[in-house]
Amino acid sequence: MDRLVINSDNDRHGPTPSEADAINWLFLNKSGEMRNLAKNIANAGQIFDSPLVVQHGENYLVKDGNRRVTCLKLLANPSQSPEKFRKFFEKLKAELPFELVTTLNCQFASSDDVADQIIGLRHNGTQGGIGQLNWGIREKANHANRTNGKSDYSTAQMVENFLIENGYEDESRLISRSNLEKLIDTKARKARLGLFNGQDGILKSAQTNDKTLALI
Repeated sequence: MDRLVINSDNDRHGPTPSEADAINWLFLNKSGEMRNLAKNIANAGQIFDSPLVVQHGENYLVKDGNRRVTCLKLLANPSQSPEKFRKFFEKLKAELPFELVTTLNCQFASSDDVADQIIGLRHNGTQGGIGQLNWGIREKANHANRTNGKSDYSTAQMVENFLIENGYEDESRLISRSNLEKLIDTKARKARLGLFNGQDGILKSAQTNDKTLALI
């Protein structure tokens, strides 16, 4: 990790005089996000998403992942942190639940041009499917259900499942989950629609399915 250099010309902030100035910029302009990221890394004891790097003399310049690498560096050595945040990192380091992993697997780009192409695909939108596709409500719910069994739009998702089970798959995909959740996530409103949660956690119909489907 000592051979990883924080990019003083990161696209996030543009040219800065030095690595230390780049770190200062991150904490001056993204202090809340940097604190939260540092806490997350401290709790895990490691970085999961490999930074993108290019050769930089005998070291490696971080082209993407500067926030992650910065937090890991400062957790390992709080004395390098901006003075205002030094006690914060000292406390995090003292309370680490695991031994901090300071050896990183990195994605190596053969040149700045290749690295810039990768960064463009990650950060410049979907570009008609060429770039990274951000998750929508459904993808986020699928992930939440798969990993911890809890979706932010559980009632709306149960309505979708109810429609799919009754042959209305195309219609189910037209639902705005967040709006539907606000509309029917109370017992009274569910009752008016003829819906209720069964003991198994699955949405049930108090009326015949055809009447309930007509209301939905």
